[in-house]
Amino acid sequence: MVKGHPQHQAHKAPQYDLIPMKYAELLPALLRENLVKTRPPPSIPKKLPAHWRPDHFCAFHHGAQGHDVENRFSLKIEVQKLIDVDVLPFKRLNPSV
Repeated sequence: MVKGHPQHQAHKAPQYDLIPMKYAELLPALLRENLVKTRPPPSIPKKLPAHWRPDHFCAFHHGAQGHDVENRFSLKIEVQKLIDVDVLPFKRLNPSV
C-alpha cells in the first residue's frame, strides 16, 4: 500500500452542526414533511453494548428498545445532509461556520 493512501489516514469522527432543539422534537416535523423515513430497528446483539438502555426507545427505529433519537447517528447523518443542502437552516447557528 502507498503511504498517504486513504486506508492509512486516521479516521475523523463525523462533525454535526448544532441544532436549536432536540432530535426528538425535530423528528416528527421531518417525518411529516417526508424529509426522512423511519428505519427498521437494528437487531439486538446477544451481548448488549455498554450504552444500551432498556428504558430508552427510538422513534426513528420504530420504537426500538435500547437507545433514543438523541444518540442515533443515523438520524444525525440525515439531518446533517438536510443542513448541508440548505433544506434546514440550522447552519447559521454554528459560530465556526
